[in-house]
Amino acid sequence: MNLDNWNVFYKYSGLDRASHNSVYVPYINSDKTVYCMDYSNSNSFFFDNEVRWLEHIQHESYAPELLEINNKEKYITFKWYDTSINHLIFNHKFDSTGKVNNVLEQLEKHNILKLNFFPHTCFIDKNENVRVHDFYACASANNPMIEMEKIQKVLGNIQKFFYAKHETNGLVNLKNVYAELINQNRGEWPQCLSTTLVMY
Repeated sequence: MNLDNWNVFYKYSGLDRASHNSVYVPYINSDKTVYCMDYSNSNSFFFDNEVRWLEHIQHESYAPELLEINNKEKYITFKWYDTSINHLIFNHKFDSTGKVNNVLEQLEKHNILKLNFFPHTCFIDKNENVRVHDFYACASANNPMIEMEKIQKVLGNIQKFFYAKHETNGLVNLKNVYAELINQNRGEWPQCLSTTLVMY
């Protein structure tokens, strides 16, 4: 895919722009109507996980409206609506925390742990629906254990410390990580979201 005329899409961290993640490169077209997740230089584990969960939730109202999944070149495109909730919060134009929490509850109802349920992974469509992306960091609540070696390369030092608290014999309990992420509001939502899941 030719991305020469596309722009890298950044998030705001405090007052500074920052990279979305260390897994893929996010691009938007010049009209801000299409978002591209470029996984071409990424570990296939995360691309495969993204595709798996996108296909799993595709008929849900919070799913991004997929345009293409290119397994050969490892990119995914979907409809975009100008900006993310992260940008709306930064510009003091966001007041839909209730809708966001409803989406979180829907995900949990389907036993989906979205460990990066953060403002920069959410956006609002033209009908005021909250939609989410970046499903590479999802797991099933029914099968929450994962080998630390599979994920540690994309974790920063602080994240590694955080995940390591829930590691036993090389396996991380993502359900416990997830519950702590939500309860500590590590996504920095305007107000802390509530989860129906508990750590145990």
